[in-house]
Amino acid sequence: LRGQRWPVVGLDVGGIAHGFGRQAELKFRTIVEGKLKMGYDAVTFGADDLRLPAGELLSVAAGVDGQPSPFLSANVGLFGFDAGLTAKTRIIEAAGMKIGVAGVLGKQFQSEIHNNEIEMADPETALKNVVPELKKKAGFLVLLANATMQESIELGKKFPEFNVVVAAGGPPEPPAPPKKIEGANPRV
Repeated sequence: LRGQRWPVVGLDVGGIAHGFGRQAELKFRTIVEGKLKMGYDAVTFGADDLRLPAGELLSVAAGVDGQPSPFLSANVGLFGFDAGLTAKTRIIEAAGMKIGVAGVLGKQFQSEIHNNEIEMADPETALKNVVPELKKKAGFLVLLANATMQESIELGKKFPEFNVVVAAGGPPEPPAPPKKIEGANPRV
């Protein structure tokens, strides 16, 4: 598509890792390297990703082969939020538009993470902190919600500034036309 000069924006809601151990770590690294080669602009963390050792996540989240990391999360901080190792949001320019992207890990999925090297915050609280700044910088907002479908819909209702909510907790194949979230601007 890029070869045909289409304005492509690559986004991923996370959940790349599967399983535990060195093989899962190697697969995670390889998939992230592939996403970088394909030009993904933003990737958020899923619960399975955050079960990997924080050092492994950091080695990938810090960037691969000199390329900046595509990872972002408004409510997950590798080695704590103060470390500033993961962007909270990202502004992507494509087709003359500025697209603001935020990612969150849902509450239910957070309960599955038991890693002292990862700091997590409530998704709603984190979004309250980043959405006003995103809204100032971008005309189109996307939320990458690695959360249950119900939580993703609720976040879309609470933050109607988002034009699109990409949810991880839905069917394996997204619906043909996106579903409009009733009472809100975004589609999921």
